[in-house]
This record gives sequence, C-alpha cells and structure tokens, in this order.
Amino acid sequence: MTVNDYRQRGFPWRKMEKYYQERNIKSVRFPVNDLKEEELQSNLFFAAQHLNSMLCQNLNVYVDCASGTSRASAVVIAYLSLFKKLKCW
Repeated sequence: MTVNDYRQRGFPWRKMEKYYQERNIKSVRFPVNDLKEEELQSNLFFAAQHLNSMLCQNLNVYVDCASGTSRASAVVIAYLSLFKKLKCW
C-alpha cells in the first residue's frame, strides 16, 4: 500500500510492523501506486526485481496487498513473467 492508502483506510502499519518484529519477521513495504499506468508499470517492475532479489537469497517471502486491489498478485505475475520467463497461461 502507498502512504496515501494507509491514511485513507486508517490501516495501522506501525502496529503491524511491531507485530512482525515481535515474531522475528522482517517486514518489507514496497508501495505500488496504481493510479497512473506509467507509474504502475515502473512500480511493478521494481517490485518484481525486489522479490527476485529476496528469493535469490533463499528467503521465504509472503507477498500481500493489504488494500485488496490485487497488487500482490500483479507483482508475483510480473516476477514470474520477467524472471522465470513464464508465458501467459
């Protein structure tokens, strides 16, 4: 979620971050702005790169979009397309 998404929805990111820290889970926030197509494409590309980097380090990764707008699945599909060369299924 973007900073504006957090504000608009009243999402308690600080509480969630603390929850993760207490359980030794490293949380990484990678906001994907989907209001403009150019920004969405760029953000998805960089998010997919970041996901690839974490997976190359053999990290267990959970990808989630707290706003419920399918950004998480879009990032995973971008990763699969760009780095695993998975074609349209």
